[in-house]
Amino acid sequence: MENDVVLPDPGISRQHISIRDKGGAYILKDLGSSNGTSLNGRKVREDVLKSGDVITLGGAKVRFEAQESKSTRSVKKPARRRSVTPAGAGAAKPVVAQSRARQRQPRERMTPAKLAGRQQGIIRSAGMRKRTDPRAQRELSGEAEVSSGEPQAQGRGSKTRLAGPLTELAGKFATWFKGLNRRLQIVLIAVAGLLFLLIVIKLFQGGQDFVRGSIDHSDEEFLPGRYDSDGKAYRYGLGSVSINCRVKATFKFKYANGRATMNYAVAEIDNKQEVAIQLNGMLVGHAPITLGKWSNYILFNLPRKQLLENEENRITFLSMVNYNNADAEESWAVVVKSIEETPLPPPDKAAAEEAFKIAKERYKTKNVAPPNLYRSLVFFKKARDYLELFPEERRPEVYLESSEMVQKIEKELDRKFRNYRFEAERERNRNRLDQAKNIYRQLMLTFPDTVDPRHLYAKKLFEKIVDRGR
Repeated sequence: MENDVVLPDPGISRQHISIRDKGGAYILKDLGSSNGTSLNGRKVREDVLKSGDVITLGGAKVRFEAQESKSTRSVKKPARRRSVTPAGAGAAKPVVAQSRARQRQPRERMTPAKLAGRQQGIIRSAGMRKRTDPRAQRELSGEAEVSSGEPQAQGRGSKTRLAGPLTELAGKFATWFKGLNRRLQIVLIAVAGLLFLLIVIKLFQGGQDFVRGSIDHSDEEFLPGRYDSDGKAYRYGLGSVSINCRVKATFKFKYANGRATMNYAVAEIDNKQEVAIQLNGMLVGHAPITLGKWSNYILFNLPRKQLLENEENRITFLSMVNYNNADAEESWAVVVKSIEETPLPPPDKAAAEEAFKIAKERYKTKNVAPPNLYRSLVFFKKARDYLELFPEERRPEVYLESSEMVQKIEKELDRKFRNYRFEAERERNRNRLDQAKNIYRQLMLTFPDTVDPRHLYAKKLFEKIVDRGR
């Protein structure tokens, strides 16, 4: 679903490559695919494309064709022919050269690339059509269609015609205002002044937003869960963000000794290693691939080994592309909704073993009832937490096995969520709303915790379909 182009080939990864326009240069980037990407027969991770390049992905081959700019085309003018008078003809009538309008137009030279383009299908995205279609460019820029002739003089005439009605309207308003009584004039002036003040305040807030979005704040530290005046969560990073952070965005929070969980979302991530997540300077993970879309909110358990008890801790999202290259301007964005801490229970080996036993039973029956996989995760977490405060050397094997099962089940649930979401949105696009509604219901059962972001996502879309059917 995240891809603009889908090729049905088993050798192609879920998100295999991206092609992005960087100021007129098209950059091919391999997104950490399993089988790799070849450009003109050689393996590449990232390279600049030129017209006619052949990209190999699994068993498929894609030819890249760049749109030829009009400014680069050379047009040869037809030679001007003179009148010819035969020798000795005296006042004989001259032979007149053929008019330009009737001259034969030069045939277009068919290069191998153009010939191949007519024989093969060429994949073009909607964005490429907009960039290459002059009519679409005029529509995007807001320019009106003008007839040939003298556009400059036409423009001056438009301004002259516009000034007349405005002057007449202003005169009528002044006459109307003078005819009002003094008290009503004062009320209108006060209302106008209040509106002007509100506009100034709004412009001032917009100026602050402009400064935050244009100056690099990579060296600053922020608090999680901040919202702007419109009630939207602050977006940090480079591109379409609230606060510009070209290289990194750091969030600080206080920690005691419980279980800390971060709730965050990311966008514009097109490589597995593009944005690293660091806790107090130690690598603890990477942001998932989202390409041009925002991910759903993600719950991330911060490892207690890297947390500083009863001190201020820092979680950092680091753009590895921009960090390693002073000239790079790779887009990325992150929102940190919250970093919450839940207290750990007192050490209890018997309670941990009981929770571990229940968790294993639920996990065995995960295919019988959809909620069992999620509930087994809850009990494995309980078993782990009952042993968390034991000295490391005294922790039983149940602790290590529970920790491993927590990681395994979280990956399994994440995979189920992505598959269900893909199937549901495919059914919605086909306008098969009953099937989509059933998938969202199944998704809510798979994540029975009503505060889980994935349950909330499914519930919102389920209710939207129900309301639409009423």
